[in-house]
Amino acid sequence: MRARHLVVAATLVGLIAGSVLPAQASTKGRKKQVDRQVGAAYDDLQESSQAVRDAAAALAELRDQLPKAQRELADAQNREQTLRAALAAAKAKVQQQQDRIDAVETKLAVTQRSMHLIIRQVYAQGPYGDIEVVLNAKDPSQFASALASVRTVVRNQNRTLIDLRAQQAELQAVKADLDRTRAQVAKQEAAAVVQRQRAQAAKSRIRALEIRRNRALRSAAAEKSRALSQYNALRAEQRRLAALLSGRGDGSAYPSGSLQWPSDGPVTQGVGPRIHPVYGYRSCHTGIDIGSGYGAAIRAAASGRVIERTSGGPYGNRTLIDHGGGLATMYAHQSRVLVSVGDEVSKGEVIGYVGATGWATGPHLHFEVWISGQPYNPMGWFGGSRSPVKC
Repeated sequence: MRARHLVVAATLVGLIAGSVLPAQASTKGRKKQVDRQVGAAYDDLQESSQAVRDAAAALAELRDQLPKAQRELADAQNREQTLRAALAAAKAKVQQQQDRIDAVETKLAVTQRSMHLIIRQVYAQGPYGDIEVVLNAKDPSQFASALASVRTVVRNQNRTLIDLRAQQAELQAVKADLDRTRAQVAKQEAAAVVQRQRAQAAKSRIRALEIRRNRALRSAAAEKSRALSQYNALRAEQRRLAALLSGRGDGSAYPSGSLQWPSDGPVTQGVGPRIHPVYGYRSCHTGIDIGSGYGAAIRAAASGRVIERTSGGPYGNRTLIDHGGGLATMYAHQSRVLVSVGDEVSKGEVIGYVGATGWATGPHLHFEVWISGQPYNPMGWFGGSRSPVKC
C-alpha cells in the first residue's frame, strides 16, 4: 500500500504543478484522469481510516486493560511481601524451637547420666542396700544420720526421675511444634512461589500491553499524519478543479428551472460541517443523504448531459450531470449506473439504482447540486433557501 501512496502523491503533485497550462480546452479529459487518481487516493484514505480505527480501538482496549494489569501486579507484589514476612517469622520460630530442642536434649542428657548412675548404684548395692545402711548403724545417732542420708538419696532419685519424664515430654512437645512450623513454612514457601509467578506474569502482561500501546500510538500518529496530508492535497486539487470548471456557467447566480426529487425517501443527513470520528478534523458534507432502500430507482433531477461517471473512492459509483447554465447535479453510492459519459438524459429518467458503494455505512443516495463550481444546498430547490454550502 505504501508504493501506491507514493504513486498517488506523485500524481497529485504533477497535476497541481501542471495547473499553469491552458485548462479550459482539456477540462474533460483532465478531469477524468484526475477523478481516477482521486478515487484511487480516496480508496487509500479509506484503508488508512480503518487502520487508525483499529489502532484507536486497540488503544481504548489497552486503556482498560493496563490499569487492571497494574493493579494485579501491585496486589501480587503486596501478597508476596506479606508472605515473605510471614515466612521469615516462621523460619525464625523454627530456629527458636530448634534451639529449645537442643537445650532440652542437653538437660535430658545430664539427667539421663544421673539416672544411669543411680541405676548402677542400686544394681551394685542390691535392692536392699539402703535398708542395710540403716540397719548397720551402731547407735541411735548413726541410725538417724543413716536414715536421713537414705531419705535424701531417695528424694534425689525421685526428683531425677521426675525431671527425666518432664524433659522427655517437653522434648516431644517441642518437636511436634517444630514439625507443625516446618509444615507451615513449606506451605508459605509454596504460596510465595505462586505469588512470585503471578507477579512475573503481571509484569510480562504489562510489558506486552505497553508494547501494543506504543505500537498502536505510533501507527495512529503515522496514519493520521499521512492521511491528513493526502486529504489536504486532495481538497486543494478539488478546489482547483472547481475553479477550473466554474467557467462552464453563464454567470447566472441562480439558474432558472426546477429539479425533481431524485429518489424516494426522506433526507437523513443535510449539508454542513462534520467532525471526523477518527482524526477529529473538520470536513464538509456538500450534499444531502436520501434514505432510499437498496436498489431504489435514481432519476435525473433535470434534463442534461452526463459529463462524468466514476467508481471507487468515498462516493463509490457516481454520476455527474451538466444541466447547462452552470448547474450540475451529482448522484453517489449507486449500486448500478445505467448511463455513460456523453449520454443525454431527460428529467425523471432512471439513471441508476441506490446502493452503498464508497464510504457508506448503509444504502442511501448522496445528492449534490453545483452552480458554477460551487456546491449549493439541494433543499433550495425543494422549498428551502438556495444558498451555497458553508462549512
